[in-house]
Amino acid sequence: MIFNFKKKLDLTEMKKQAQADFEKALELKEDKTRSSKQYCTRIALQSRTHVDKLFVEAAKKTEDFEALAIEAIAAGGMIPDKPIPLPWLSIQSADGLIYSYIPEKYANQIFAIAAAYQTVKISRAEAIKQAQRTADALFEELGVSQSFNVLQFLRDEEEAENNRTDLDDSSTDEEAEKD
Repeated sequence: MIFNFKKKLDLTEMKKQAQADFEKALELKEDKTRSSKQYCTRIALQSRTHVDKLFVEAAKKTEDFEALAIEAIAAGGMIPDKPIPLPWLSIQSADGLIYSYIPEKYANQIFAIAAAYQTVKISRAEAIKQAQRTADALFEELGVSQSFNVLQFLRDEEEAENNRTDLDDSSTDEEAEKD
């Protein structure tokens, strides 16, 4: 029992540290020293990973919620509460497993975008566009003018689909020319 309590305390401390690191970056964003810029960039890169992981987690939680809601409606029961994001996530970094933090407003926006994508209310391209806009606002808040692509996995899917469409179109054109 003591071990589990200690571990929980460590996780709480890790979350506090993640938030403190983010807040420190906010304080340093006006400082133009190299070390301050590097620190803010490091937090922005962690935030990019956070956004990607949160998007995937939100899509999965939305899928699970939708299934439970359908079951509840079919059984005449209560619909469960919609899932909500937490501003902290564990992410894999070069230093091992760490906690990352983004403010709730950004976590809520990314979660809502992922939920809309998962329920086919928006397209993949629109999800990428909206998530990138949200991430860019987050990076700007951190004082990082460089934009880091988020949702690269969706971008890759979009590109692969576009390439397949282009190939299908060109093969159709070739077949038409043969006739």
